[in-house]
Amino acid sequence: MIILNADGSVHATYNSFGGFSAVGDNGANGNVNSVTRVIPQAGEKSLLVVGSFTKFDFRTANRIVRITYP
Repeated sequence: MIILNADGSVHATYNSFGGFSAVGDNGANGNVNSVTRVIPQAGEKSLLVVGSFTKFDFRTANRIVRITYP
C-alpha cells in the first residue's frame, strides 16, 4: 500500500512494505473490504481499513487498522 500526493507521485514519507496478509493461508494477501477516510483531528490524515486480513505491515491487525499518514 502506498500513499499518493495530489499530483499522483508517491508520498515521500509513507511506505508500507508489509501490505495486508492473512494468517494460515501461506502468506497470501488478505482481502480489503472497505476503506474510509477518518474525520481529521488536529490536522492528521488517516484511513480506516476493514477486511479479512490479520496482519498489516507485518503487525497484527485483526481485520481492522487505522493508518495515519503525514
